[in-house]
Amino acid sequence: MRFKGGNLPTLMERAGRVFFLVVCLTASVVFSATPAPMLLSGPYQVGGLGLFTLKVTRSEVKGVYLSGSRCDFKVDEPLLEGSLEGSVFVGKLTTCFTGSGCGSTGVIPFLGVVSDTSITGYLTIPEACSAPGLENRLTIQLDFAWLKKLADEAWRARKWDAALPLLRRMVQLPSASSDPKVFNQLGVVYNQSKAFAEGRQVFEAALELANRNGAPAELKSDILYNLACAEAGVANRDPVIQARAIEHLRQAIQLSPSALLREGLANDADLDPLRGLPEFQKLAGTRKGPR
Repeated sequence: MRFKGGNLPTLMERAGRVFFLVVCLTASVVFSATPAPMLLSGPYQVGGLGLFTLKVTRSEVKGVYLSGSRCDFKVDEPLLEGSLEGSVFVGKLTTCFTGSGCGSTGVIPFLGVVSDTSITGYLTIPEACSAPGLENRLTIQLDFAWLKKLADEAWRARKWDAALPLLRRMVQLPSASSDPKVFNQLGVVYNQSKAFAEGRQVFEAALELANRNGAPAELKSDILYNLACAEAGVANRDPVIQARAIEHLRQAIQLSPSALLREGLANDADLDPLRGLPEFQKLAGTRKGPR
């Protein structure tokens, strides 16, 4: 394996509307046996309102302002609070207002659906008012840079159990959903965990993205090599999968015939299921000629 690579009276008064939203957004989630998503504590981008730090404690969520708002907020000022009910977030958001008849700040009810990386839902902005950086539909999205920092730290320390959930969250984010490097990292973690079937799927996605985006030859070579390792892990003597793995190794060598790759062909335990094959021995330069 290669390693490069409070009370809400306004909301309650709208009981009919709330009921409709809950049914539309969460009926299949709230009453299912599927575990609720695990929302992380950390920095989140709150629509266009700015960057907040969220603290998640069991079913409670609190958010304080960090940076980037067009409102006159102070750092660490508490602006978001609410509770998690399964996959539903019910809370309130403090923001600034513009418009006649509006105060300079106010509290807006917020009802949303929770995923591993975000809360998405609807705000009730008072009529004749506007809230800078906010619309009726709001997404509170986990900050990509912070998540990447945590994932990179776990990666460098080879703490695969810690890196796996972080990288799985990263590929869900718009900033990483088309980045073959992130998919390659996730696939390596799967391979290191001997989850070769999952790794194979991720590397195939990484290769498709690399080809589509015109990635550098060295990155494509890494992905092809790692894909071959995953295929070797699931081949179970299947000649079709073995042939694919060897072809991917051949392509990797053609793209970037590095010493590191040659060393992997010679010593990588992930490729052991292929070592008895003449095609692999020829590729690795270990096949002995006739006496």
